[in-house]
Amino acid sequence: MTETRSIDSSSGADTGAGPELGRPSLAFRFGKVGAYIAPVVFIGGVIAFFTGYGTFDLTVLGVVGLMALFVGSVFARSCCTFWERAIDGVASKNSATLLLLLLSISVVSAMIKASGISSGFVWLATELNLSGGAYVAVAFLVVCVIAMAAGSSIGTMFTVFPILYPAGVAVGAQPVLLAGALLSGALFGDNLAPISDTTVISASSQRYRRREGLAEVGGVVRARAPYSLSAALVAAVLFYLAGMGAGNLFGGSTHAAAAAAGDPSPRGLVMLVPVLVLLTVAFVKRDLS
Repeated sequence: MTETRSIDSSSGADTGAGPELGRPSLAFRFGKVGAYIAPVVFIGGVIAFFTGYGTFDLTVLGVVGLMALFVGSVFARSCCTFWERAIDGVASKNSATLLLLLLSISVVSAMIKASGISSGFVWLATELNLSGGAYVAVAFLVVCVIAMAAGSSIGTMFTVFPILYPAGVAVGAQPVLLAGALLSGALFGDNLAPISDTTVISASSQRYRRREGLAEVGGVVRARAPYSLSAALVAAVLFYLAGMGAGNLFGGSTHAAAAAAGDPSPRGLVMLVPVLVLLTVAFVKRDLS
């Protein structure tokens, strides 16, 4: 069916009709300004909870999103039409894919936390006698791998910061530089992880040039990989050099890192096996089905 668009006669705002002919258009008070109120409330609410109240929980996204919908419905000229469109959006294929993806992310994140993969990497750093800039660079690469497995930057940060950060400070890593490396590695996963919501949504918004259909997640990951991996390698080298430059200002030992991590064990490294399987499927196949 063809999609029609309509112009709100009172405001001149392009509000858009539904996917079927004859359905009433969705119009907002104050024209286009009213249409942006819900997204602004969502973004402002997330910033307030994450930075103001320090509530780092994915549940916040759902609560703030629902609150933004309620506020947006107040500014809609027809509340019934607004909620019909909202339900259409929730029932769409992209939304269903995203919900299943978030469920998968929560399961994988819980498995990673339970397996102690971060503690396993601390054990490896202790065995290799890493410190200072070398620890910062390796920590960045380690978090990149964990982020690609978890598919969630926030979940990754919750997993790695309590273990890798105090352990790194204990071996003489510059605290601010180490925090930046951990944050960068966590965000890297959102760019390349096959199960990341960011990867899936960005893929579903890209259409092929020479044939019909939306881009497949596996193909998007394969296309991004050379650029993302090259950037990660350059970043690791820069983290190493910057960490070595600041290494003289901070002292520590790998024994202190082991103490900071509690009881590091190599058993957590077993979780790398499903990570490698997942990445292999994403790179070899055109999709993840």
